[in-house]
Amino acid sequence: MIRAFALFLAVFLMPCLAQAHAPYLVKQGSVESPTGAPLIIETLNGDSIMGPFPNPSSMQLRNASGTVIAYAPTAGYTTVFCPSVQFCWAFPYEIIPISFVPWKLAYRDITYDKPFDDSLTTEQRLEFEEYLSGKTDYLSSYGFGYPEHRDTTLGFKAVPAMGILSPVFIIAAKWRAYVILAGLCLLPFFTRPFLKDWRVTRKIAAGFHITLIGITLMSIKLYGASFIYGLALIMLCRWLLKRPSGKAAVAQEPEPASPPSDKT
Repeated sequence: MIRAFALFLAVFLMPCLAQAHAPYLVKQGSVESPTGAPLIIETLNGDSIMGPFPNPSSMQLRNASGTVIAYAPTAGYTTVFCPSVQFCWAFPYEIIPISFVPWKLAYRDITYDKPFDDSLTTEQRLEFEEYLSGKTDYLSSYGFGYPEHRDTTLGFKAVPAMGILSPVFIIAAKWRAYVILAGLCLLPFFTRPFLKDWRVTRKIAAGFHITLIGITLMSIKLYGASFIYGLALIMLCRWLLKRPSGKAAVAQEPEPASPPSDKT
């Protein structure tokens, strides 16, 4: 219990001591406009200030000159699926309250060749040109503005009917985290046949459960919906550990009572 509480403090409270940071861009990929011009797919990330909560983010499309031509709503988490401008989606979502409303790029309504309003200093321009040219996938500047301060969208339309598919894309984008979490959850179950003493196995499983609680709490901060599936995997692990193995089940079954002998 003490270890779990300490882990909770480390995961949730320690980040609160960090100072506020500037908004930053993270490049997610690139596509081509209908005319063949390159476009940058990125997320603009803000600052939640409070450690337990994620940095708000918003998907954006930026043309080669550096102008943002479209952006989706801001949410606690954003998953991007954009293989082409004709099929380009943003999946902003929240955990509390649960919200999965996807947004599709209205590529026919976008002006792709907007000029760039160059108000940068010489140093900022050099950093921005490196970002546009692909030399770096990360760029931080207060000039971008915080996405949580804007309540509008540009070039995206909500498609509530596709909300049922949102978890599929969200899970697909974070599949590595789910595989690792599932493997850690089931590891005590697979090590059980190699340990003769079941009490030792239970101690190892208890340690794994404490570790998995920490991983699940961290996934709330990093991967959003992962914590729902993480909790489900932990419950599955506990159920498997409580099931007696084949030999143990046979040993635990009471022997049938022998019929009373008739003594004459």
